[in-house]
Amino acid sequence: MIDILQAEFLKQKKSTFALLCTIMVLSVQIVLIAKDMMIGSVPDDTEWIYTLILMNSLILSIMSGFFITFLMQREYQDRTLINILNAPVSRVSFIVAKLLVWAMWYIITACLVAVVIVIGYRLVYPASFGWSGVQLIFLLVAKNSGFLFVASLPVLWITVLQRTLFYPSLLVTFIFTVIAIAGTQTSMGMLKLAIAVPWSAASIASLMSASSIYFWIAVLSVFLSGIIGTVLTIYSFVRQDQ
Repeated sequence: MIDILQAEFLKQKKSTFALLCTIMVLSVQIVLIAKDMMIGSVPDDTEWIYTLILMNSLILSIMSGFFITFLMQREYQDRTLINILNAPVSRVSFIVAKLLVWAMWYIITACLVAVVIVIGYRLVYPASFGWSGVQLIFLLVAKNSGFLFVASLPVLWITVLQRTLFYPSLLVTFIFTVIAIAGTQTSMGMLKLAIAVPWSAASIASLMSASSIYFWIAVLSVFLSGIIGTVLTIYSFVRQDQ
């Protein structure tokens, strides 16, 4: 397992794709912050923070789909996967290694996004800048990004099923992202339905207090999606022929 993980990190060091995906995510935040600095007329600081978090959930989710698609598709296109399928190493270990690399890229990028938003918060709202705002930014980024990542784990399963194809996993990522964004606009009348759908539940859970029963139902929905996606990925890959 350790050898496989080391090999995965070595591949990433030789590739610039992970860096490009991160730059794309950060660039959107930087452009939005720069726009607000130039315009001068900005909303309430809390509303501003929530808007940037919403944009982050959109861009990070989409670029995450690109990243894991590239990560898996390259193995199929370069036919390096044949060595994995024929080797005595565990196929489960291979999938776990891919999942860990994906998760680490996601976590690092999300942390950088939080730092960029904090810097923007300081520049756009120098008078109201404070520790409570910084805490809110990191909490929202952690909850929103974390829940969306777990809910999106079925995308990894799609990358295994599609093999050398490119579009199915990206289409699924786009659909998941649209549902997640729609979840932020959920009315009270639609709340029970929305928290049953993992991707809208991810957005709702990131905005709700842990004291609400709806929060825990949403979290359960998110983690069920993650568990099912991971199990299906391992099952499909273990049974996959060359």
